[in-house]
Amino acid sequence: MKELIEVFLIEEPGKAPRPHLLDPEKTVDILIREIFPDRHEEIDIFIEGEGMACDRHHRIHDCGIRRGHRLHFRKRPHHGDSHHGHQIPQHPKLFLDTKEGVKEFTAPKNPMSGKELRDLFGVAADYDLWEKVPGEDDIRIDPSAPAIVLTDCEHFYTAPSELNPGSF
Repeated sequence: MKELIEVFLIEEPGKAPRPHLLDPEKTVDILIREIFPDRHEEIDIFIEGEGMACDRHHRIHDCGIRRGHRLHFRKRPHHGDSHHGHQIPQHPKLFLDTKEGVKEFTAPKNPMSGKELRDLFGVAADYDLWEKVPGEDDIRIDPSAPAIVLTDCEHFYTAPSELNPGSF
């Protein structure tokens, strides 16, 4: 008998996570097809806390999904990605929202690691870097993420790693 792993699926922003048993040998694409049979081509999976979608061609186990992970499903951006034959910008324009206003940056390469993004924006060690996702939950950029595919005009912001409501 195959050993299944329990994860928690968050199919839409604001919905409660629901437990789900996965066969770790299936591909990410098969999982998406099972959950969204009519819309599977426009959906990506993100492991909570990571900034890059799971590669659809990898087995669930190989892309880092483990027991207890919370998986977010998001509609793919219309400007494409590197996995489906679309061009990604080599040096996308990125924006960092700060107290002083919005600062513009040009990525020196694409994709970039989580650490490289933090370094580009000059994020302090005691702060987290977040990507703004309009209409959905924002994504915390994991400093250990090896490759985050960037698109033009993405907005980011920083927040203290440990929020203290009395400090604001």
